[in-house]
Amino acid sequence: MLNTAFTNIFRDELPVYKLKKRLLHGREKSFLTTKDSSNKLKVSLLLLIARIDKLSEKDQELTSYLWLSLSWKDDTLKWNPSSYGNITTFTTTHDTLWIPEMIIRNTKEQPIDIGLEQKRRVRVFSDGSVSWSTAMIVRTHCDIDMTNFPWDVQVCHVEFSTMTYQKDIQYVPAYNEVSRQAFKKNPQWNLIKTKLRTYDMFIKIGDHNGTGTVAYATFILARQSRYYTMIIVVPSFVIIIVTGFTLLLPFKSGEKVSLNITVLLSYTMLLILMSSIMPENSLNFPILALHLVLNMIMSGIILISTVCHQRLYFTSPDKPLPKMIDPIALVYLSQIWNFVTCSKTKPPLNNMNSKVSSSLSVTDAVNEYEENSAQDKSKNENVEEEDAIQLHEKKVQKGISILENYYFVFYMLLFFIYITVVFSNIARSPGAHGIDDKIHFSPAYDKEI
Repeated sequence: MLNTAFTNIFRDELPVYKLKKRLLHGREKSFLTTKDSSNKLKVSLLLLIARIDKLSEKDQELTSYLWLSLSWKDDTLKWNPSSYGNITTFTTTHDTLWIPEMIIRNTKEQPIDIGLEQKRRVRVFSDGSVSWSTAMIVRTHCDIDMTNFPWDVQVCHVEFSTMTYQKDIQYVPAYNEVSRQAFKKNPQWNLIKTKLRTYDMFIKIGDHNGTGTVAYATFILARQSRYYTMIIVVPSFVIIIVTGFTLLLPFKSGEKVSLNITVLLSYTMLLILMSSIMPENSLNFPILALHLVLNMIMSGIILISTVCHQRLYFTSPDKPLPKMIDPIALVYLSQIWNFVTCSKTKPPLNNMNSKVSSSLSVTDAVNEYEENSAQDKSKNENVEEEDAIQLHEKKVQKGISILENYYFVFYMLLFFIYITVVFSNIARSPGAHGIDDKIHFSPAYDKEI
């Protein structure tokens, strides 16, 4: 008992305790105390980013680990160091002094007062300066733009403001950017640039109008695209090329339909993989996904045309051929194809027609020669029927071959157009020329301090 009393007496005689007692005893810590109430209290804001834990595209959420430091000046906390054993600074608990109210406006969690929730110690200096620091993991909303995925650049913000002291506090950034001195690299995102700015926000409380300060921390992140290039981009372009070459597969192989169905399934798997990453909105659709959808449609058209060609191939010779495979049309298409490919002109259809006329003249001669033989006539009719079937198959096969050559050229032309569009959009992306063009602020913050 005597020991405790002696300790308390000895402690009270220490300069630091005398100083704390004079400055903090009976002090009202629930509201702002300042000698000059006509001007706003300037609070210096220092922000440091230690790491980026996650940027969820699907949830449009940034999870980051930040260090926050606030500094302000309170004239009621000044003292003369020589009167207190040359003490120039001391620390005290957070509940003994007023701490500026600060909330994160765009948090994905329940908004809280950081100063009250983060129970950190406060450091006071002899000139009246007060410093308070804390570290925290924050989850904030981030508008994701997936247009140039996987070569995209994302701009995320963390907004700090006060709810109660909008007209009394003015946040001033200590530096124009968020410090990255202790930043730990993220395996998926590169932190290219940071900015820290404060803006005036118009405030109306009842009949009173005014402005409050919002601190705006901006993080510009570029995706490390190597992983997605290997698992999405390269396979997608390989499948696109394979889709075109299915047109060159021999018609009689019987594998064209099954191969096209396999290609369609491959497109579906790639789109499912991309949908697991993308946010569920229609504002920013990736160019790569659009490219896959268009090529999936082309693959479906090729599959439908293959089925139609097979149906046509096995159609009865008695039915007339479509105009696309009409001998006269095929002559012109074949001549154009031979001219483009610099190959010798072959008259397949003329040979077929001469074969038809030849077979017909032979048939007439046989009919005249064996008019009296019913058995020979029956054989002759079978020969005519076989010749007609062979002629029909050759016409259809030749027509389909020419048409599919044109399909192949058209498809590859579209393929190169798609490639040009994809890479031109990537080249025009903010990450290629300058990320400042993509940094935008809310129109509510109309006046920079």
